[in-house]
Amino acid sequence: MAEQENNTKRVTVVIAGRSYPVKVTEEEARLIPSLEKKINDQIMKIQMSYKDLDMQDYLSMVLLTNIMSNNNTEEIETIAISEKLDQINSLIESSN
Repeated sequence: MAEQENNTKRVTVVIAGRSYPVKVTEEEARLIPSLEKKINDQIMKIQMSYKDLDMQDYLSMVLLTNIMSNNNTEEIETIAISEKLDQINSLIESSN
């Protein structure tokens, strides 16, 4: 744990005009600018579609959109892995 703490650095992420300090590894730090841009772009896109909401609503919508997208990706990957395992199992059974 202490070793992991030594490999982290503090960076500031700006989301919707607010700054958030986060501790990240060097590898994660390289991803921060693109993630920050992606989130802010998503917020702007939602702001254009829904004019009468407050910033918390926009942030919540971005969060929900990203979670739903990640869950769909995970489900697709799980199905693909399951199909591959079924194919391997069929090959093993047919060779016996």
